[in-house]
This record gives sequence, structure tokens and C-alpha cells, in this order.
Amino acid sequence: MSTRTENGTFSISELKVALHSLIRQSALDERVIELLMQDGEPLQYERQLWDYKLKQPTATKGQTLTPDEKMPIDREWANLAKDVVSFYNSYGGYIVFGVRDSPREIIGYDGLFDVDDLNKRVHPNLPTRW
Repeated sequence: MSTRTENGTFSISELKVALHSLIRQSALDERVIELLMQDGEPLQYERQLWDYKLKQPTATKGQTLTPDEKMPIDREWANLAKDVVSFYNSYGGYIVFGVRDSPREIIGYDGLFDVDDLNKRVHPNLPTRW
């Protein structure tokens, strides 16, 4: 793991190197959180290896939405899909749910991420489970 700077945080270059190493290992554990939530607080910036999101875009199951109600949800999904595809096309990366943008703070997320919803939006012609 990288060493911390004098003020106790990782430099951006150290952080990128450490995250890239974790991405290559397909790590999804406390090491990722330790880097992206230094001293229990989310970093105040995002870079090409990580992105914070408040929540997964959702609508109530079985609810019929008007086009105006559906538009902001579709916009959120498009933004999430863009981030995932961007990670896929570059070095990989982490999306951390449960973090508000402004002010940047941990809110938490108790939902379950539905990767099938994301898959349908990234590649709509694939079967639900592949």
C-alpha cells in the first residue's frame, strides 16, 4: 500500500497507482474503501479511476411513468453507463454508491445494485443473464 503524505492523505499519483493495482487484482474489499474514503471521508475530487454516485437510478417496480417522469431516471442511467463504459475502455475503475456530490459526504446506500438493469442499458440486445 502507498505511504501517506505529511497531512495523512495519499497524493493523487500514489492514489492512482494503488487503485490501478487493486483494479488489476479485481479487488472489491476494504482496501478500495480505505483509499477512496480516507479517514472515513470521501475524497473531495474524482479522477479517471473512480466516481461517486448517490444511488443507483431506480423507479418503483411496476409503476408506469410518464415520459417526463422517466427522463431524469434515463439520464441517470445514461450517465452511469457512460462511466462504466469509460472505465471498461481505459484502466478500469470503481463506482462508489452512497456519496453525495455537493457537499461531498457519505450518505450511505442500502439498496442492491441491479447489474441486469445496467447491462440492458449498455447492451440492450443481450439476454438478461449472460
